[in-house]
Amino acid sequence: MGCFDSIIMENPIKCKCGEELSNFQTKGLDCGLVSYVITKKGKFRENWKRYVDPKRNAKKYVYFEDIGFELHTSCRGCGRWHELYAIFLDGKLAKLKHESRKL
Repeated sequence: MGCFDSIIMENPIKCKCGEELSNFQTKGLDCGLVSYVITKKGKFRENWKRYVDPKRNAKKYVYFEDIGFELHTSCRGCGRWHELYAIFLDGKLAKLKHESRKL
């Protein structure tokens, strides 16, 4: 158990049952209960819309470093377990490996 971070994917992944998966968890970052977003354009940033005044400059919440981490979720439709490994280069999604299995 313990703390984790949440990740929202603006381009959902489809489960074999047809359910769209967009909410994931990870322990591969700071584990500070922070919410992140992988945007439709593949950029990785903090989910600043939740807690930042929209008039402020949102660019400072975008990550421009190389990073890789695991994220996971289970499908609400069929219960399948999904594990993804995301690699970001210069703050943009470069590779996404996806595996799933029945529990």
